[in-house]
Amino acid sequence: MAGSTRDAVPIGEVVAVKFQVIAEGPTEYGIPVIIQARLSVLEILRGTPAWERLQTADPANEPPAAGFEYLLVRVQISSEGSGAMRIPYEVRAEHFRIFDAANQPYPTPAVRLPEPTLIGAKIYPNDVREGWLVFQIASNDRRPEMFFFSGQWFRIGTG
Repeated sequence: MAGSTRDAVPIGEVVAVKFQVIAEGPTEYGIPVIIQARLSVLEILRGTPAWERLQTADPANEPPAAGFEYLLVRVQISSEGSGAMRIPYEVRAEHFRIFDAANQPYPTPAVRLPEPTLIGAKIYPNDVREGWLVFQIASNDRRPEMFFFSGQWFRIGTG
């Protein structure tokens, strides 16, 4: 069950994370750089409020599949660091996943996000960015959890 053995961070709580990015370098493999950041989930919208926000962002957005609803998650990322290495972290959709109670990942829907968007943002050391992520989850799933690719879990559920 999601949340039964994980140390998931609740909405509004800030957590320190570390992850590696590959910067351009003298070899074809680049230079591995460790990024330190602070992440927090600021807000969630699901169901009708999420769908209304997505329709406002782009009326061409498709409604969720039968038995599913949209979940919008507003995340803040504060990148830490200094020195000569001004390597940005580029936020990618695949760095965030939502899992159901059976530990199965939900697919990320292809919709236009409301502003501010987080996907595609380049976050340099000492930058702070926030924006929306979108997921499509089962309407009856009350305990979804979000995974950030550094290994951190976030509590997203409403039950």
